[in-house]
Amino acid sequence: MRIFTSLASALALAACAGGGGGPLAPPPALPEPPQAALLPVVGDCSPDDPVPDAPWQGAATAVIDGDSFCIGDIEVRLRRYSAPEWDEPGGPEAREALRAVLSASPELACEGFARSYDRVLAECRTGDGQLVEAALRKALA
Repeated sequence: MRIFTSLASALALAACAGGGGGPLAPPPALPEPPQAALLPVVGDCSPDDPVPDAPWQGAATAVIDGDSFCIGDIEVRLRRYSAPEWDEPGGPEAREALRAVLSASPELACEGFARSYDRVLAECRTGDGQLVEAALRKALA
């Protein structure tokens, strides 16, 4: 009886394998979900940053630190968000969070309010209308 059960199991396995008795082929691999390429990290956008005089739209092109980034030649500093500097505790994490947020949704609508050193203090919204600083707080929570 035991031989019959083992023989029946072997025949059933061979039938499932296409009758050839060879090894089963692995199932096809699922495709990886697309991932946004991270923006580069730079020290400055441009030595002579232009100051937009009206709300503007553009794509983020690079990240400077956890609260500053580039839209073309415009260096933007988030108006209501202050992150540690890149070389302070928490700075690298803040910079990577901003890279992730902007890489996932690089098209921004911004409104400048003032200048701070060589940067434009601005509020920027992602393509879905969320403030960048709100997305950062959520990412770092």
